[in-house]
Amino acid sequence: MEKDGKITQANIFGIQKRYENAKYYVYIVRVFRQGSAIPTFIFRRYREFQELNIKLRCIFPDMQTQLPMLSTGPLVGRTHVKQVAEKRKNELDHYIQRLMHMPADIAQHDLVYTFFHPLLKDEKDAHLAHNPKLKQGDDVDSGREVTIAPGEVNGQVKLSINYKDDALFIMVRHAKDLVCPDGSDPDPYVKTYLMPDPHKVTKRKTRLVKKTRNPTYNEMLVYKLSLSEVKNRCIRVTVWNSDYLKENAFLGGIDIPCAGLDLSRETQSWYRLGNLG
Repeated sequence: MEKDGKITQANIFGIQKRYENAKYYVYIVRVFRQGSAIPTFIFRRYREFQELNIKLRCIFPDMQTQLPMLSTGPLVGRTHVKQVAEKRKNELDHYIQRLMHMPADIAQHDLVYTFFHPLLKDEKDAHLAHNPKLKQGDDVDSGREVTIAPGEVNGQVKLSINYKDDALFIMVRHAKDLVCPDGSDPDPYVKTYLMPDPHKVTKRKTRLVKKTRNPTYNEMLVYKLSLSEVKNRCIRVTVWNSDYLKENAFLGGIDIPCAGLDLSRETQSWYRLGNLG
């Protein structure tokens, strides 16, 4: 997250009504970073803030009384959803301000910076930040429909790679434009290996994300190996569709030689997926 820059200010910019089977609200967070006068916008639901709050309390058990709090009561019924959303807007803004003023080991923790890092979906939805209401049927993931010919693969994966503390760190951030061989939306997950690896002892994988061509993971995969050994390896990244009824389908892959990377700093890039020989 160092590449993104230090967060200098964050606040709730607004709320937005959306539809996905039922009406719900997202909170638009405006984030300013050091060295940039242009903010980024992220879109988060209240439950995502609650998850962040719970995780921080688990990581910093001795700071329970200092950490900001959120209400945990369930929302019953939908009669007053808008009123609740408006009330929570103020609560969340206060929560963010308290969080940003916590000691650096908390306010700048990887978990916090991951939360405020724009996801692929945030980048696509940034133009909606000034549109407070989406009507039913509006598609916030609108874009060209991707089709592929039988036997071909499509898509890209975004990775952040660096070596520190005697370990190789591979952050799997996003993938995009993934399509199943039959043209349907996949349940994708990502696997990595350090090749050569005849016995597959370096296998790592992310969780799967259901029914999406543009998943976000933000999962760190770690290899405790010496730098000299890492430089002689090749990072093999493959993306798969999980299918409980038949064999998982290969959605694409890429081999990234570690010798060609500057491992002394974080390298972040999109990689185009293809067939592996």
